[in-house]
Amino acid sequence: MQKKDFSLAVILLASLLPTACKKSGSGNDTITYEVKITSGTTWSGDYFDYASGGGSLKFVNHKPDGWKYSFTIAHGQKADLVLSAMPDNSNGSITATANIYQNGKIIATDSNQYGANAEIEINQ
Repeated sequence: MQKKDFSLAVILLASLLPTACKKSGSGNDTITYEVKITSGTTWSGDYFDYASGGGSLKFVNHKPDGWKYSFTIAHGQKADLVLSAMPDNSNGSITATANIYQNGKIIATDSNQYGANAEIEINQ
């Protein structure tokens, strides 16, 4: 192999090395829960919160339409995400929608007149 060909091979290899060695699974994922309620009423429900490490069940009461809650988890961390919402004053014509996002992308949703329950296991 000539010196010129060897130099080109080294440059090509060096340019590919950072991509090949890039560590996957680094950083954090942002999880966002969102509840939408028609007719401007409030809702009550529960969700699993991983903000302090392990998942803990949190209960909420009389939250407004458009409520959002976000937290971060380590990229690749296993998590059972659950968001349940029930309209506080439902006569059957009020719809609750529960959405779960991971890094801005919707990964679970549910919508129902009597309550919504969005669930998903990630990185299992």
